[in-house]
Amino acid sequence: MVLKAFELGADGVIVCGCEKGSCHYSFGNERQTEMYETSRKLAGLIGLEPERLRLDLLPSDGGQGLHKAIGEFLKQVTQAGPSPLRKSGGKG
Repeated sequence: MVLKAFELGADGVIVCGCEKGSCHYSFGNERQTEMYETSRKLAGLIGLEPERLRLDLLPSDGGQGLHKAIGEFLKQVTQAGPSPLRKSGGKG
């Protein structure tokens, strides 16, 4: 899904999940971290800068951590500019 978002012209993708030790799926956040690392490598292979993809494992704090993570990521992606994939046929 991460790579599909980039294919469709997303400037960046943030993946969020439970902080380590608090996932009720036991190992869900560990698997998510593995998939993130794979996606990050693939994104690099297709020419995307690493700052366009971010993983945040967040506490269940009523959304405060999520709000902060999204704000930081938005600034980061804005600085990176439009996705280079958008220029080569991605939908925006």
